[in-house]
Amino acid sequence: MLDAEDFVRLLADRTRLAVLGRLAAGAARAAQVAADCGINERDAVRVLGRLTAAGLARDDGGVYALDEAALRALAAAQRRAQAAHPAVLAGLDEDDAAVASRFFRGMTLVEIPAAEAKRRAVLRVLLDEFEPGRYYAEAEVRRILRKFHADDAALRRYMVDEGMLVREARTRTYWRGGGPPPGGGAVDPPSA
Repeated sequence: MLDAEDFVRLLADRTRLAVLGRLAAGAARAAQVAADCGINERDAVRVLGRLTAAGLARDDGGVYALDEAALRALAAAQRRAQAAHPAVLAGLDEDDAAVASRFFRGMTLVEIPAAEAKRRAVLRVLLDEFEPGRYYAEAEVRRILRKFHADDAALRRYMVDEGMLVREARTRTYWRGGGPPPGGGAVDPPSA
């Protein structure tokens, strides 16, 4: 079966793309494809043969048609290959997991959602990286968040704004929100 890279390489040619587009409009003989695409019939036959060999078209007695099932299978294979890693979604409720899965590819956050509700679902994934009752130096928070996305500063700011992380400005230390500082008392920064 054709993979995404081969598909893109095959259709990077304007003529092949035009012929495939013509087949998307309906089945046709090589002469009709040639006329509709503005190419000679010999070139049409050559391109149709290439598309058929790649599995994108079918030849039924000289009538060529787009193989829509092959295109759907290729698209489905891409979605599976690019899914969020199951560990990213572990521990989330069904709604948050559905939202977060749209923004992760493997373990990588590919986009920070602009919508607040969607961003909160993504931030809940990141929150699991922080243990309750433990201080984190700013450098450590940055390193943890950078594993997921290059803009660790935006993620850190969003997590603080949502109360998921609490920041002590004086010591530049963080702890998981939802409770008092580790130890329950005054903020004592971790030893560097």
